[in-house]
Amino acid sequence: MNFVLPDHDDTGLVEIVAPGVEWAVWAGLVDRLLADGYSVTLEQDGTPIAPTIERELFATSFDAGYCLTVGFRQQVWSSALFSETCVEFQGDSSMISTSEDIDAVVNFMRLVRDVAGVKVLLVPETISLSIAKPYFVVDVED
Repeated sequence: MNFVLPDHDDTGLVEIVAPGVEWAVWAGLVDRLLADGYSVTLEQDGTPIAPTIERELFATSFDAGYCLTVGFRQQVWSSALFSETCVEFQGDSSMISTSEDIDAVVNFMRLVRDVAGVKVLLVPETISLSIAKPYFVVDVED
């Protein structure tokens, strides 16, 4: 069974977003992802470095070329660590084509929610979260 996100073709980017966090959530998230067996890499200008998140990464992320990548179920989600107050991963919507893919994304979103303590959204790529219409929401109470 193939799946296409509602009102979305399968050629665009989507984002998993958890707004309203503190920088330490990023560090806790990386630790949890590694503990749960996710593939996690951190690169600076294309060179792998230890996947350790420090606050200083955010102060220089625009200039330093950081990329945090999380892999699971043949999906790749990446973040340039632009904001210490918003967990944000970007992925290709074509990676989400089966019910198993959706389950994997929702499980990842739940893990982010559990660490961050805030609702997590799957949205189309956007420059402003306030105008994005979520495809899925994993709320704090879910």
